Amino acid sequence: MNVRLIVPNCNSTASGIAYGKAIAGIAGGFTATQAIGGWIDDSGTLVVEAVTVFDCWLNEEAGLVDFPRDSFHALARRIARELHQQTVYLEINGWAEFVKSNS
Repeated sequence: MNVRLIVPNCNSTASGIAYGKAIAGIAGGFTATQAIGGWIDDSGTLVVEAVTVFDCWLNEEAGLVDFPRDSFHALARRIARELHQQTVYLEINGWAEFVKSNS
């Protein structure tokens, strides 16, 4: 199973990489890449910000019986809430969604 979680680098105390320990706790490890993300806000303005892209791979054949989908969703909600984001991008095995802090 492939997992991608994109975390905004909102400030120095809550940079995206600060969530690496939580991600590694769920998946066992990750690869993190610094990138730039952008979208159009409600006023039509392009918003651009630095992000950390976490990629994980979980081997189902290595004894992982229950894929930790709920754990990744809970973490995405926590990140959205803590970083005051409307949504956080989460992709699991090719299925992407924007997770809200209250979803």
